[in-house]
Amino acid sequence: MTNIFVILDETYSLRLASNESNGGIVEVFDGYASWGRICTLSWTLVEAHVVCRHMGYTRAIAAMKYSSEDGASSKIMSLRCETKNTPLHKCIQDVTEVCACDSMDAGVLCSSSKKR
Repeated sequence: MTNIFVILDETYSLRLASNESNGGIVEVFDGYASWGRICTLSWTLVEAHVVCRHMGYTRAIAAMKYSSEDGASSKIMSLRCETKNTPLHKCIQDVTEVCACDSMDAGVLCSSSKKR
């Protein structure tokens, strides 16, 4: 599993959970105890692009949705960004302690090229 970390704010960090370096399920660390996921309630290519850019990639190729079959909990019920250039910390986050994601887990496929 590849873990790529990005500071979401002073409390939360991000990583991609996958065997690929540029794609996978987006996971969030609460800064205290555990990793969780982002539900796909409002997950689009816009949010995927913002996540990829903050992880150092030039852009998102796809906003992925993975089934929540492994029982992992969600930390963010939804992440909504106004534009693909919105800074991640300015996106609207519906943060929760721990809850089951009734929809699917958010994922990304980022371009293989990194920002300079």
